[in-house]
Amino acid sequence: MSCEGNSPGLILASGSPRRKELLNQLGVDFATVKPQLDELDYLTDRYGENVGSVDAAVKVEQLARAKAEKVARSHGEQLILAADTMVVSADGKQLGKPSDLAEAVAMLRSLAGGEHQVHTGVCLLDSSQGSGQWLSKCTRVKMKDFDRQAIGYYADTGEPMGKAGAYAIQQRGGLLVCGIEGSYSNVVGLPIECLDELFCRLGYSIWDYML
Repeated sequence: MSCEGNSPGLILASGSPRRKELLNQLGVDFATVKPQLDELDYLTDRYGENVGSVDAAVKVEQLARAKAEKVARSHGEQLILAADTMVVSADGKQLGKPSDLAEAVAMLRSLAGGEHQVHTGVCLLDSSQGSGQWLSKCTRVKMKDFDRQAIGYYADTGEPMGKAGAYAIQQRGGLLVCGIEGSYSNVVGLPIECLDELFCRLGYSIWDYML
């Protein structure tokens, strides 16, 4: 570990290769642990019948905290970093990860030719101190008015599966996008510009975790 002094190790609580790659690009030294959390069950247990009316920014912050806390239970004396991403279409529909190809196609059709929001919640938990900080970011994304044939080609790649809103802006899905307003890495799944702030809030420096 490259961190200085008595700084705890850093764990990314995520199974997302995209979040892992973003940290790797920064040269951050970390381990990865996938949290065993059913996001839909968690939200339903927390909000009950009102789950559909809860603001997307609140949901992603809560889910990021829940993921970090889940991993922290079995990894004490560590810093736990977690994130969650959700897309909100122009008509206000909240879009998570598609459950199957048909749902992915439906999501893409709903986004075509319009502007949507991408919300990512990020939590940094210090399990050695039992303290944490969290925040959320929002990016506006404008999609091209792509047709059903383009949706079919893209869906056939399998890329939409496992992605909030059924697209990956850093891969082939970038062909469907014509502009963004805000953080690009936020759309990928981890707003890296927020990390320094979260580390500082807990009394650490992310620079001490660089390889």
